[in-house]
Amino acid sequence: MSPPTRASRISTATASLLDESDAQELYLAAWMPSAASLREGLEETLTLTRLGIRGRLKRTLESTNPIEAMVEFTRRTSRNVKRWQSGDMCLRWTAEALQSVGALTLRSALAMTIVWVGALKFEEYEVENIRPLVSSSPLFSPLVKKLGEKATARIVGVTEIVLGSLIAAKPLAPRASAIGSLGAAGMFATTLSFLATTPGVWQEDHGAPQLSMVGQFLAKDSVLLGASLLTAAESLRTASRR
Repeated sequence: MSPPTRASRISTATASLLDESDAQELYLAAWMPSAASLREGLEETLTLTRLGIRGRLKRTLESTNPIEAMVEFTRRTSRNVKRWQSGDMCLRWTAEALQSVGALTLRSALAMTIVWVGALKFEEYEVENIRPLVSSSPLFSPLVKKLGEKATARIVGVTEIVLGSLIAAKPLAPRASAIGSLGAAGMFATTLSFLATTPGVWQEDHGAPQLSMVGQFLAKDSVLLGASLLTAAESLRTASRR
């Protein structure tokens, strides 16, 4: 028989002194941290399940504390060294661990963002949101006139979901993942071109380089462009070793 837990010992010792309501409050207080921890990650876990994300990517994204995960990853990596020779050696190994977890976080966040945004293209409000962007673009306006706004949004959404899924597939298919990353780089380069074609990019009564909210939204794609190029290079290096 297993030894009594802390909560059961507290409940037994105080049962004769407390009435039923007080005993219940004490019992809940003993188990409250565990319940709070479960609730903290419940929404993220259910979201990943609905999106059909599995494997290593799911384990990474359902973590509710990326900083703690980074520290633990660094600790596990540093265990490979049995004898630290100098402070510089410690810094080098720490840098390697941070680079590894940073690359994994970058890929996971990039794939998750692209898939998520792609799924939103099937919502009516998102069709309205992208209307000023695609209708004023020389690349998309002919497509909008031919297929309509809704169909164009669906095509963009499917493309984004496919690209995000390919980026996440690096452990299984690094070559395909590299193609997904390069496709995402092209996609973000296209959205950056909206800075030159979309009305209202610059703040009213100020002009360049004072960006409006729309301009700031588009400018952030430059970061995603860089992330796409980095993940493409990483996938190509992995593919060359196989």
